[in-house]
Amino acid sequence: MDPLVGFAGLFWIGFMIIFLIIVLIFLAGTILWFWMLIDVIVSDFKDNTEKAIWILVLLLTGLIGAIIYFIVVKNKRLGTKKKK
Repeated sequence: MDPLVGFAGLFWIGFMIIFLIIVLIFLAGTILWFWMLIDVIVSDFKDNTEKAIWILVLLLTGLIGAIIYFIVVKNKRLGTKKKK
């Protein structure tokens, strides 16, 4: 067997593994974004302006906005639930 044929097979297997990892990361980011968007919509804020600002942040910044929302708002809310 030609050694290049074996190398080509290994290359494609490695390529597919990397591709699947990238797809899984993309799906996880999309799920996080939808989760945070739904959380903003159903949550009660002090005023509607804050809710509108968070919705705009999520829509305009995508995954980065979802991560920021999770760190700033969601973690604070989870912390207050644990203290009660």
